[in-house]
Amino acid sequence: MNAMKNPSKFLQLEEFIKNNYTSLMPTLQNTSKTNIERLLGSIPFRNSIGLAYEGGDLLFTIQPKEAFKLLELIIKDFSINKKTVDLIKQPEDREKYAETLRSKVTVDYTPLTKPLKFLAVNAPEETNAPVTTPGIDSANISSSDIASSNDNPREDNPSSSEDNPSSSEDNPSTSEDKTSSKKGNSTSN
Repeated sequence: MNAMKNPSKFLQLEEFIKNNYTSLMPTLQNTSKTNIERLLGSIPFRNSIGLAYEGGDLLFTIQPKEAFKLLELIIKDFSINKKTVDLIKQPEDREKYAETLRSKVTVDYTPLTKPLKFLAVNAPEETNAPVTTPGIDSANISSSDIASSNDNPREDNPSSSEDNPSSSEDNPSTSEDKTSSKKGNSTSN
């Protein structure tokens, strides 16, 4: 995987699952790659589930175990539950789908002080449902990379060059919109 210069978003997700949640690999392999790419290619959708994309790298903007709760639902929806592209075809469809996901699980949207690359996270194998306790203590990440809920919460998104808006079919969000999305609040334009 390291030999590849810019692996697709799906391949980065696949590598993360393979390294951290191998029990989900058969389900992921039965998932439509194009549907996952469509979702992860949407700036507002990524922001709403605690992810970003910068310099060819898929990034966590919230604790990986928290974002994984949503990623697992997505993988299962498009594999086991046989959801189709019609569910996520248009930007407004993806926004509605993100709202549905957020209503199904409780996620701590406390932002990380510094986004983490998908391929840098090395969490232990999960054998049951995703961990619901906030934190990534068992991951191979220093505690300085994680913002505590009372210590230095990020109120704006300093990486405005996160994505190239001209290459996305979605309208890019403002920094204010991105912040409220990360906290689980949805704003409509």
